[in-house]
Amino acid sequence: MELFDFGVGWIDDSDDHVFIEALRNECADRGLRFLFVDQNSAVSTAEEVRRGRLKISIFFDLASELRDPEDKFTRLVYLLKDFDTRVVADPDQALFWADKSITHFRLVDAGLPVPATVVVRNWDPSRLLTLEEKEKLSLPLKIKIFLNIFFSRNILTYFVIFGLFIIRRKLLHYCKI
Repeated sequence: MELFDFGVGWIDDSDDHVFIEALRNECADRGLRFLFVDQNSAVSTAEEVRRGRLKISIFFDLASELRDPEDKFTRLVYLLKDFDTRVVADPDQALFWADKSITHFRLVDAGLPVPATVVVRNWDPSRLLTLEEKEKLSLPLKIKIFLNIFFSRNILTYFVIFGLFIIRRKLLHYCKI
């Protein structure tokens, strides 16, 4: 069985992206085996895992289209989870926290402090705020879409920039380096 300490799913087939190079270098500096998985290798990687020929300890999913159960990256990530891979950007967690209105109410129910919030449902876009709602809001006002695109292939540029820091911390924590 071939063992990789860290893998990354990346939608582009170019592994020379600065972020991928940084991940590869961070792993190399620590003696960790790195696996790059793109759209050309996702299906074959899944097959190797399924056959017991390949194991990945930690996998950073930057490619899944979570709302598409037929997506090859999404299927790969669930297969990796079935084979005890620790998944960063775990699809179950991503979907659990992606809906901001549901997340808000879960945090409130748990007794955690949250900023003043007014939820306007998409089926009622012309709804006006009540006087009470207006009074509890303050400037600057932040408006957020209810479903975060962060967990889809449309990954925001700022995440890629800060992603290396997050991965480095995860590597240090999980590998106890």
